[in-house]
Amino acid sequence: MKIIIKPKKINSKNFKKFGDLISTRKRRPIKINNGYANRYDNLCKINTSVKNGNTIVSIFSAKKRRFPMNIKMMEKHPLGSQAFIPMKESTFLVFVAPRGEKPNVKKIESFIDPKQMGVNYKPGIWHFPLISTEDTNFLVIDRKGKGENLIIHKFEKENITYVGSSPQGHNIWEFNYIGDSKRYRGAMAQEVAKINPMAVGIAEDSAGKYLTVDYSKIDVDMVEV
Repeated sequence: MKIIIKPKKINSKNFKKFGDLISTRKRRPIKINNGYANRYDNLCKINTSVKNGNTIVSIFSAKKRRFPMNIKMMEKHPLGSQAFIPMKESTFLVFVAPRGEKPNVKKIESFIDPKQMGVNYKPGIWHFPLISTEDTNFLVIDRKGKGENLIIHKFEKENITYVGSSPQGHNIWEFNYIGDSKRYRGAMAQEVAKINPMAVGIAEDSAGKYLTVDYSKIDVDMVEV
């Protein structure tokens, strides 16, 4: 089962519940340095003081992602905000979900962040790590200090129930994905590989390599039940 989420163009209104859009657009600058520079104040709210945390500035050297991507995990920083600002005119994507114990798959959203803009995630916002469309550096402003400030959630199956086998001998299972209440019926790639290796492929994303089933090559269908 795949949930396809297409990114939409970001703006300060549709991103507000997740954080700040860092941009000089529609902002009135302050003239400084005898008119040789413009200063744009208060572009985002950096929040790192929980449990006496410190604000740090880092540079992330990001590598170009390959698309389409499979999102198999999300992370959050409950004790501090996290800002990403491209150090050259570069487009990147953000993949976010509201605060909660786990990311709600029904409320996940994706945005295209255009050139000359950055983002600042509020504390506790679920997000996928940096998704850059090219090899480039990002200025990152976030928290360093005591306390658990990195929580990772992996999207996996749960409530797995055996329901039978196919004529070809493939076990059939019902399950749901963590964070998704819908039930599905299908085969497990690891088991299919033992009977029909040609029906199993290897895919790769930021979380690593994983097996996929080509259901057109076996006598089991992947269906919602």
